[in-house]
Parts: sequence; C-alpha cells; structure tokens
Amino acid sequence: MIIDAHHHLWDPGVRRHAWLDALPSLCRPFGLEDFAPLARSHEVTASVLVQVLPSVAETGEFLAVAATGALVAGVVGWADLTAPDVADQIARLRELPRRGPAGRPPAPGPGRAGSGLAGPAGGAPRAVRTGRRRAGL
Repeated sequence: MIIDAHHHLWDPGVRRHAWLDALPSLCRPFGLEDFAPLARSHEVTASVLVQVLPSVAETGEFLAVAATGALVAGVVGWADLTAPDVADQIARLRELPRRGPAGRPPAPGPGRAGSGLAGPAGGAPRAVRTGRRRAGL
C-alpha cells in the first residue's frame, strides 16, 4: 500500500486562488479526476487531501470528496480557531458525511476516536483547546 500523504485539489472557478496568479499553467481546475490517474500510475492506493485555502467551505467540500470512498482516505482541513464560533464551525464539519478507516463510515456519536474533529468525551479537540488558549479565549 502506498499513501500519498499530502496532495491538493483546486478550482479557481469556485473561489479565488491568488497563488495561481503566478502559475498560469496551473490556473485551471485540478480535481480528483486529474489526480486519480496520476496516483494510479505511481501505485498510490490512498491519499490525504490537504486544504489549499483558509476556508471552512473548502474543508466541507473536501470531506465530501473523501466521503465518496474513492482514493481520499483523509482530509486536513481548516477552521479559524480564533473565531468566536469555532465550536459551531467544527460541529458543522462533524455533521458532514465522511469515511473512516478502510472506507467504513465512522462510528456514530460524539467524541469519535480518530475523526480528528472530536476531543476527549466529545469535547473540543486538543488543537481547538490549544488555539483558544493561545487566542486568550
């Protein structure tokens, strides 16, 4: 099994990607249909899709891609840990469909182990608690 631990997808038609301004050859949508053949040609069997922009909406879209069970085994997303509604942002992300290990849906209920979106006993994840402390919240 080969896992690509860090790849991106983007669509400048959905939201602006300023970093693409200097890279005109890349200034086009690059979706799973573009990534999958490249991954297969290198015998990649799973991947981790990493956020491109600081956007909760993008994170939701990436979780939807992962929920299809096709190639994407995990998502590194984004939430503003200093926002007053960070808990609500994370709660909304937790409600989105996604896949767990080996393509199985994650176990139901709060505090899902391994989801990356839940902390001990259903509380805020460690990153959120740390972010809140650093932000003085």
